[in-house]
Amino acid sequence: MKEAELGEVARIETGTTPSTKNPEYHDGNIPFIKPGDLDNQPKIIFEAESYVTDLGAEQGRIIPKNGVMVCCIGSLGKLAVAGRDMVTNQQINSVIFDEEKVFPKFGAYFLSTQKKELEHLASSTTVAIVNKTNFSKLKIPLPSLSEQKAIVAKLDRAQRLIDIDREMLAKYDELIQSVFLEMFGDPVRNAKGWERKVFSKVFDITTGKLNANAAVEDGKYPFFTCSREISWIDNYAFDTEALLLAGNNASGDFNIKYYNGKFNAYQRTYVLTSEENYGFLKIALDYFLNQMKSDSIGTNTKYLTLTLLDRMKIPIPPIDLQNKFNDIITKIDEEKRIVNQQQIKKSEELFSSLVQGVFG
Repeated sequence: MKEAELGEVARIETGTTPSTKNPEYHDGNIPFIKPGDLDNQPKIIFEAESYVTDLGAEQGRIIPKNGVMVCCIGSLGKLAVAGRDMVTNQQINSVIFDEEKVFPKFGAYFLSTQKKELEHLASSTTVAIVNKTNFSKLKIPLPSLSEQKAIVAKLDRAQRLIDIDREMLAKYDELIQSVFLEMFGDPVRNAKGWERKVFSKVFDITTGKLNANAAVEDGKYPFFTCSREISWIDNYAFDTEALLLAGNNASGDFNIKYYNGKFNAYQRTYVLTSEENYGFLKIALDYFLNQMKSDSIGTNTKYLTLTLLDRMKIPIPPIDLQNKFNDIITKIDEEKRIVNQQQIKKSEELFSSLVQGVFG
């Protein structure tokens, strides 16, 4: 099959961040895309966590509708398709295809298969970086436009099966939230009048010791960083039941995970142990963290301090009620696990085989 270098069939633009010192550049209506807005699949996006003004956009490069935005610094290979005019930060290279040669969604599906190649091309620095020159040399197959569109239609149908399964998982999460509110009420407002304790009285608090780049591809133990995705590592520092709280995140997305067993943690990840029920505490903290997203401090990187965390006054219902809730969500989680292992696995295997048949 005919192929070409990416730079031969597309214009490639590297983003830039408008100065955060100038308020006239920010809080406008043009989406400002950062790696956290991207995904592992080439979905079309219309919104972002942050926005810039027209003046802010003039400081960068406007990516038009159908531009494919690919992270080339840090979270290599994460991507999305612009659903309208957007601006990106400097971690992202955007590919504006010549649509007489490449159907943009076809190009996006191709780029979604290039994560390992990008990792191979990355410079061996603390943060993985693929420069624009090397990125431009990626070779894309070029069937006819009509064939490209037919391939995209087939892959879109397969991707939709995965999306349907994920929507089912989301309904289980909604059920858990509904049960929680019925039993305990909103923990931030505490309308049921439970006894409340500050964060540091509920948890024993420590942190990991490692840099985020300590992760390895096929490690033996979970490695919890501030990302929503779990990494892996070959050694462990903890062997306990705990909640893992992301202590910093550029978009203030302070996610929390539960784990019981051997694991390791990034130095900005809080490892939280408690005598209360972890199922109850995880969901209660999610409510507080959503509220605190706007309260976090920091400019380029937002982060949680112990002082900030102690502003939480966490309601503590009777332990038998917490345990009853945990029994309920354990059953729901088991149903989720079955859906995840059986339905999503089959859908993802089908999708992977189709992608491999096109781009493998």
